[in-house]
Amino acid sequence: MALVVQRWQRNGQHRLYVKDTDTRAQLGYYDVRTGRLSVKDDARSYEVVGALRPYLTGSVPFGLAHLMPQYPAPPESLLASTEALETFSAQDRHPRPRRRQRGLARTAWPPLRGSKGERVVGRRLSRLERDGWDVLSAETLHDPAEAGHLVIGPPGAFTISTLYHPRARIRVGSQVVWVDDAIREYLRNARLEAASSANRLGRMLGIPVRVTPVLAFVAAASLETHDGHPDVLVVAGDELDRELRDCRGELSLPERDRIVAAAYRCGLWTA
Repeated sequence: MALVVQRWQRNGQHRLYVKDTDTRAQLGYYDVRTGRLSVKDDARSYEVVGALRPYLTGSVPFGLAHLMPQYPAPPESLLASTEALETFSAQDRHPRPRRRQRGLARTAWPPLRGSKGERVVGRRLSRLERDGWDVLSAETLHDPAEAGHLVIGPPGAFTISTLYHPRARIRVGSQVVWVDDAIREYLRNARLEAASSANRLGRMLGIPVRVTPVLAFVAAASLETHDGHPDVLVVAGDELDRELRDCRGELSLPERDRIVAAAYRCGLWTA
């Protein structure tokens, strides 16, 4: 039996109702403001939580943990370091990460944060975030070609590099990118960014983590690409959310939560 989640907001209240599509019966609701879960039939509690989970960010809180299936526990060291990160609060989704250690800081690139390209990509990523994806941003960048975002959703983890080239003709080969007649090393940089993120996350978790690099071109006059770069996803910035949703692969909910927690612990990403 399929379930559907319907959002309801009125008079300062904000709830997510879960209904059975066959019988149209209301099975329960989650109060977004108070964090209270109300289930009418305890026998279907797990189904209700499972239906709500994609709409909620962070890990399942302690009070609801008994409703979720049992998965192999991560290392105790990881649990101890990420326990404080578990929250459903929309106002304070994650505590501020600790300041990065010396040697990891980068020189800031102020123009990038407010650029038109970042605004376009940010709007697309916010759509994914509303549907339960986790979107983290790099604290500082020193070059626009660096990955500005780490996105974690059902298909996997992705590093997003935003490239703003208004009215330019973009041609993507297997190793380089032509912006009009200029050669750019965007593919090489994207691969290095994703590999670096995967290595950091893998060391934190103690298991391999796959991170897919994404090049998001904004405002280009044309974008020509082919299958010569299967390891890098090349998209138009205003189609980023749709392209990521179409990616194959699947992470379990615990896997997603552990990667998100590890990303915060790395000190390179923040909400």
